Amino acid sequence: MRFDPNTDGAYPGWGDLMVVLIAFFASLLPAQLFVTYIKPADVGVFLGYIAHFGLAIAFVLWYMRMRGEPKPDIGLSLHGAVWGPAVWGFIAMAGASVVIEPLLLLFPKRYFDVLSEVSNLGVWVSVSAVALAPFCEEVLFRGLIQGPMAKRFGTRTAIVCSAVAFGLAHGVPPQAANAMVMGLILGYVYSRSGSIWPAVAIHLANNLISFIQSEASQGFVPVRDLFPDQRIYWAVFALAVVVSGLAIRKLATYPETVIGREQG
Repeated sequence: MRFDPNTDGAYPGWGDLMVVLIAFFASLLPAQLFVTYIKPADVGVFLGYIAHFGLAIAFVLWYMRMRGEPKPDIGLSLHGAVWGPAVWGFIAMAGASVVIEPLLLLFPKRYFDVLSEVSNLGVWVSVSAVALAPFCEEVLFRGLIQGPMAKRFGTRTAIVCSAVAFGLAHGVPPQAANAMVMGLILGYVYSRSGSIWPAVAIHLANNLISFIQSEASQGFVPVRDLFPDQRIYWAVFALAVVVSGLAIRKLATYPETVIGREQG
């Protein structure tokens, strides 16, 4: 007898999504052991990250098999990948990061201090953020959550659900809000590129730029603080609105691609 958290037996259902999210957060517990007991701290965070996402991805694959689902194709092949959406997606992400910043700054400063403290732990934290996170997070949230959901609920619903899950996974409120917006763009790129790698590439580029900015300024510095004359800042803000809007419009011209066909 197959385990089924839904009422209709179809996969994936909303019950399945809840099971996956609960398992994702539960996998933080064994990962925390590495963070607590492995020194130096940055190595502990690095190993904890591997444990966290390794357990989460392994669970989802096992869970799909238990639900009677064949192994999914999440777009790991580079063959047939369309890279145009990645270019426009990256431009949209760059513009969106400026547009949503005033909303993020409404959160208390202590949250940004926490993010700065974590990023300053050491080199292995940077490796986790720049090298591991783009691949692991895209496999889980776009490949294993968005892909199967798109087959049942449609692309738009799947993109929104994966973006919300992606945001919740980041925990710290301003980072979670930012991740939800970026997740919408990453999901849009994934749905139009025929492969997971374009989304991984712009995710990596985004994290790398954030890392370089953090290292150069020794912490988070709002874009508005880079412009002593606030009239220039608001001009940049307006430009970011236009550029991100045009990039998303251009991204929408690419047809949806079929990712997530099952492998027997």
